[in-house]
Amino acid sequence: MLNVPELFKITTEERMVRHYIQEYERLMIHKFPACSAAKNSEYPITQGFTIMDITGGGVSTFNS
Repeated sequence: MLNVPELFKITTEERMVRHYIQEYERLMIHKFPACSAAKNSEYPITQGFTIMDITGGGVSTFNS
């Protein structure tokens, strides 16, 4: 389970946001085009879908 207080002992919110922005840029630049090419479709893949298992947690875990 994600322990948010422990996480913030080793990083900052700014660093986490920067990480997620960089990962999204990689998704847009590298992964979506690769998936589109693999699918060989006339429609490019431009969206993703994320499923998060927050068993034992909740939305409040992310808002603390």
